[in-house]
Amino acid sequence: MPPALPEPDALADRLRANKTDGAAVLARQALAMLREYAGAAGSEDGPRIRRCAESLRDARPSMGAVGRILQYWIDTLPSDVSAGEAAVAHCDGVSSLADAALEDTLRLARQRLAATPGTILTHSASSTVLRVLSERPADDIVVTASEPGGEGRRAAARLGARCVEDADIEQFVPACAAVVVGADAIGRHAFVNKVGTRSLAVVAQAVGRPLLVVAESFKRVDAEVPPVTEDLFECVPNGLVTAFLTDGRFPLGSAG
Repeated sequence: MPPALPEPDALADRLRANKTDGAAVLARQALAMLREYAGAAGSEDGPRIRRCAESLRDARPSMGAVGRILQYWIDTLPSDVSAGEAAVAHCDGVSSLADAALEDTLRLARQRLAATPGTILTHSASSTVLRVLSERPADDIVVTASEPGGEGRRAAARLGARCVEDADIEQFVPACAAVVVGADAIGRHAFVNKVGTRSLAVVAQAVGRPLLVVAESFKRVDAEVPPVTEDLFECVPNGLVTAFLTDGRFPLGSAG
């Protein structure tokens, strides 16, 4: 007999237990979990695969990218696809689209920062932002410690950049050319990111420094203000943002 399929709620619990990775990484992990589940499913397990997708979609409300990419998978699933290899292939297709979204976003962000000489300050450890900053001289990067969790310290060490305490941002923002952050979800009126982002954005606006948000389009959600259900995250008004640097691969309205 084939091995029993894991309970979708157990997979969702694994996703909820990951407090280290950011939204883009978790969205890809959710797709990979769904792919593995679909690959083990039988030809009559279409409804169970959909329930798995829904459980993963709802696992991390504060990280809108997770819900959005799983909802996109659901909404774009061809009507003649129910289970097995076809569902796996659909996971691969959405994953490839996410890869293209990342590459488009990286290109836009690199172009913008190439025209922004000077020091860049970032908060937290967005995998997308770190990909962009990895091509910049380490001396031109400042990373906040990003407490609680301190992932900024690890990001600074990875980049060979300077790490500063969160409480000292008012000292360092005026000396920077721009502040660059990622996002876990982007709504029409606000975006979600690590706590501390809002105060950083307020300081940047007060001293006339641009705030750039680098995030793939699957982080955009159909909400005025994305939900925040975890203490490590907060909403930041979009009015504090100079520019969202993102791709157009996952347009709102077409699916999800």
